Amino acid sequence: MIAVMRTKAQAQRVSDLTGGKVLLDEGNPTRKISLTGDFEQYRDALESVSVLFAVM
Repeated sequence: MIAVMRTKAQAQRVSDLTGGKVLLDEGNPTRKISLTGDFEQYRDALESVSVLFAVM
């Protein structure tokens, strides 16, 4: 699962909370975080940073 946050800083915070990996684009961090497993196990961490995110 990939979560897309509104800012790169939010993506980094979610990565720190969940253990997910911030995806890179040409070596630069993006707003996307790669998360393994089910969305529900990460929902509280994602929503603690921001309720404005997309799941792909």
